[in-house]
Amino acid sequence: MRLAYITRVLVPSRAAQSMQIASMAKAFAEELGDDFFLQCGGKPVGDEPYSRRMLALDGSGSQRHLAACLSAVRLSLTDRRDTVVYTRDIAVAFTAILLGKQAVYEAHKAPVGSVPARILRWLGASKRFRLVVISGVLADYYAKRYGIPDARLLVAHSGVFPGSYESLQSIPKSVLRSDLGLPLNAFIVVHTGSLYRGRGAELFEQVVRSGEDVLFVQVGGEPDDIFYWKRYYQQRGLSNIQFVDRQPSDTVRRYQVAADLLFYMITTDTPTYWCCSPLKLFEYMASGTPILGSCIGSIKEILNENNAWCFSPERPDGIRASIADFRRDTALANRKSATALQQARKKYSWGVRAQRIIDFCNEGSER
Repeated sequence: MRLAYITRVLVPSRAAQSMQIASMAKAFAEELGDDFFLQCGGKPVGDEPYSRRMLALDGSGSQRHLAACLSAVRLSLTDRRDTVVYTRDIAVAFTAILLGKQAVYEAHKAPVGSVPARILRWLGASKRFRLVVISGVLADYYAKRYGIPDARLLVAHSGVFPGSYESLQSIPKSVLRSDLGLPLNAFIVVHTGSLYRGRGAELFEQVVRSGEDVLFVQVGGEPDDIFYWKRYYQQRGLSNIQFVDRQPSDTVRRYQVAADLLFYMITTDTPTYWCCSPLKLFEYMASGTPILGSCIGSIKEILNENNAWCFSPERPDGIRASIADFRRDTALANRKSATALQQARKKYSWGVRAQRIIDFCNEGSER
């Protein structure tokens, strides 16, 4: 089987969508070799671990969208091999199916607008169409709303490259903290990633107030958001919280491994809380550091009491209680983090995800 990943998305970029596509391209290439290529927007930066083709148009989003569809047309009309079109653009999938190719569409949320919804109903009737979704609840949604049969529907959560953490896990936390300028004796809780309003950054206060020796470290976020939340906590007289500007991925991993506890928050104010599969969760799991997370919506498919401490954002007092439990029982903390790490390696690696999708595509080719 040959796989062509065609998308309008700019790769690379800071957007989570772009990072996820680049990770999957790398994983697909490791499994398929020369039988895989990525055709996308943007220009390569340095050597890439996969074959890339440029879109004919690389301007605005609408121009790239048109170019991605034209790429699907060209492939469908000229390809003489059993090439499957893989995409996160519903119009690209529609074009490929219309012209007789097999197509796999990866959905990360419900379709937006009436046109994509109508396209999905049409695609759902085609035996050459298959759907990959990132959560079980999203699979239920598409099955019920669009009639996608189970045989053509695959749940594949997001993932991580666990190997990117292995060298760090052999370094003592004290060494990592010294390198990062973090205090050696503090109880350090880290959150990495965005801080946009509605995400739940106000919940940091529960962590900050959970003990005199606690230091909360926020890594990343847009400058305006960092300014807002820094002032927010200054006005509350809380000095044991640090904000670190956006860092390279390897430095972010160092903060994650150096922490005593990693904090994940999401609230019902996030529109996709019910169906998402955040990249950060799997990074946390692969770090080997214990996790305290907001377990609502589709997050419950990933985090549970076996691999993390869970709380509801509707009851933020549970955050302090969970931290107290964590600090009382080191053995339990080690068991939970070991479970999360094993799941990251065996269940949620990008390589495992790529192989499952390839097998899923091959099932369609055999029908």
